[in-house]
Amino acid sequence: MATAGSPILRQHVGRRMPVIVWRLLLMLCILSVAGYYLSSFFRSTSQKIPQASGGARSIGSGAAHVGKSHEDKLISGDSSNLQDILKDPSHSKFPAIIISSLLSPKPMVWVLGEHPRVPFACLVVIVVDGDTLRCVPVTSDFDVYVHLESQQEQNLEPLSNALGTSTSKYVQRQKPPQLVLSPWPSRCSPLSACTLRIRLYAIDAPETWKGKPKPAAAADAKTTVSYGSAHLDVGGQPLGVAASAALAAMVLGRVVLLQPLRNDRYGRLLARVLVPSVTSETTDGFQAFSDYIQQLSLLVATHNEAEGAPSGEHKGNSFKSGRMSSNALPAEGHPKKWERHEVGLDGLKAQQDPPMALSAASEALQQIVGSPEVPLTALWKGSSLGGKESGQRVSLKTLEEAQPPLLHDASDAMLRRGLSSLYTGRGAAYAGRLQLLQLQQQAAISSSEGIWGLPPSLRQSPAEYKRANRRRN
Repeated sequence: MATAGSPILRQHVGRRMPVIVWRLLLMLCILSVAGYYLSSFFRSTSQKIPQASGGARSIGSGAAHVGKSHEDKLISGDSSNLQDILKDPSHSKFPAIIISSLLSPKPMVWVLGEHPRVPFACLVVIVVDGDTLRCVPVTSDFDVYVHLESQQEQNLEPLSNALGTSTSKYVQRQKPPQLVLSPWPSRCSPLSACTLRIRLYAIDAPETWKGKPKPAAAADAKTTVSYGSAHLDVGGQPLGVAASAALAAMVLGRVVLLQPLRNDRYGRLLARVLVPSVTSETTDGFQAFSDYIQQLSLLVATHNEAEGAPSGEHKGNSFKSGRMSSNALPAEGHPKKWERHEVGLDGLKAQQDPPMALSAASEALQQIVGSPEVPLTALWKGSSLGGKESGQRVSLKTLEEAQPPLLHDASDAMLRRGLSSLYTGRGAAYAGRLQLLQLQQQAAISSSEGIWGLPPSLRQSPAEYKRANRRRN
């Protein structure tokens, strides 16, 4: 056995020394290069992405694009400044968040197991089928970018493209649609811990097969030649997948505005899903976003002036700053609200700085909503099922009826495509829009859109389909 000082060991070490030295040098080079890139990465990340406080997750890579347009002047590179802007709804890049903040000035606090009672913004992350989805409540861009990556937002098409796609494209599709926002960095388990299950009001879409995929041979022979996507509907109803695809094109990955109606018997929130015609600045472009905000600002101020401006002997009065109900007469003091809004919304100023114009108009919308002393739940209670309209409902109606419309009702679009039918079962709610919804369905029937273009033998209401399945099982 060779000892430490033996000639044999010295000879062996001498031969191996160059190899050992080269390996050590190579390892040091690799570590140096890796250390350089890691330090650069963390340094750039700390400058661009603010960390969430209070135990919340830090926002994803989607935050890096914020501030590339009219907010550049507000961002000095300081991460705390960027974080403040991301948390300020008035500077949001998502119109649904802006409208939600105008309708409900107090930030919504989502309690697990409870459903909101006032209109709120929600990021759609899963489309379950043609009339059901899951979404994450959001109150600011900061909340959105916890769940939405920059690339996902950039890959979205403008809503006008989705609405302009012919129904036949969904009916004849050959591949399954994307129904889950993926990758979704903040997916939670169970889903109920961070998402709300939303059932679109007033409509019933064809049922889809929710189990393991069935072999194509299991399809009814008469359906395989009737329309292009029949092979995707195996186990479900004809055009169930087409309906899911059409809804996903409208809402998946977008921040939408939800008008809650009530809970259904399955614990879902029955709601109107209202999609802004411009869903985000990144998706639609700065010019479209700027035009949208300008139209919103002017519409709010104009509507407020028509609803609340005094006349006769009270015309020209002013009021002391402070809280007042929408019906209260202004007292003396500062210029009238609508006068200040008119100045703030003066044509050129509104075009040059839409966010400033919107800020000036926000008080006008709050005056329509009503007195801040009145709980928002009291203002909203009962408005969905008839009776006197609340301020929120009046305001939403104004935005929908604008030309061009600022909000699109997803249920309207699904009925118009013929990819759903009017729900008439137990607990049906129409939010005071039954006649309008009937007109949408009749238009689809007249033009043989979607399910109305299928052979009569393939038409079956979702309720009839469920009853037949229960009898078979």
